[in-house]
Amino acid sequence: MVHLAKATKRFGQALSAAAMLAIAATVPARAETFTAEYVVTIFGITIARTSFTSTLDANSYAVDGTISSSGLGAVFDDTKGVVHTSGSLKKSEPQPTTHMLDYTSGKKKQRTTVRFENGQVVATENVPPPKPRRHGWVPVEAGDLTGVVDPLTATLVRANSLDEVCNRTVHIYDGELRADLTLTYAGKAPAVVGDFKGEGVTCTIRFKPISGYRKGSKTMDYLSAGHDMRVTFARMGETQFFVPLRGQVESRIGTVYFRVGKIS
Repeated sequence: MVHLAKATKRFGQALSAAAMLAIAATVPARAETFTAEYVVTIFGITIARTSFTSTLDANSYAVDGTISSSGLGAVFDDTKGVVHTSGSLKKSEPQPTTHMLDYTSGKKKQRTTVRFENGQVVATENVPPPKPRRHGWVPVEAGDLTGVVDPLTATLVRANSLDEVCNRTVHIYDGELRADLTLTYAGKAPAVVGDFKGEGVTCTIRFKPISGYRKGSKTMDYLSAGHDMRVTFARMGETQFFVPLRGQVESRIGTVYFRVGKIS
């Protein structure tokens, strides 16, 4: 389980955090609040749970959530954390202004805050700060931090139809790692997941680290080698926003799954 945490930390956080996408149910003129719960499993065993409460109006969005290891996962990797993301909707496209992740994993505590302006990172704070990097570390350059979003905002997809959800590349920065996620169309099919029933579209995902990682890292090499990663999206309400219902990430010891449970 410890190897699982290391192998899927970056990409797994981005996928499990997709619960924030309950905010996409509408773009109301007045503020509305939505809640979504997700479950993360491996070998059919629950290892983590997330709960996100999101507020959305015509011009802005905000997400506050909790993430915690659960079941057998809590025995091997006791992790608890809170996450907050907020930003604006410009031409209905989400554009983050602040992203914060504060978590405890065993004896380790970490708080990361990233601030954005017009799609560009203007400040990053990690407490405690990262240890000195050596031996093939690829540093994050200023040019890497333009046209990026945080992992939560990255999962909010705006499209005219299911056919347009995939076939895009999202540039992500989480306060340390800068990576690209390329979505490719895999197919459409009816989907029944948790409280949702309707048509879904599945995208395969290709992970590419850009900077903020060590060359030769087994985790980065494995995730970028093209192993099976996919997410199923569905339209929420009568809007142009699409949200993840379920997903999977193949790790070195097994496939990690996440799925939506309750949506309210």
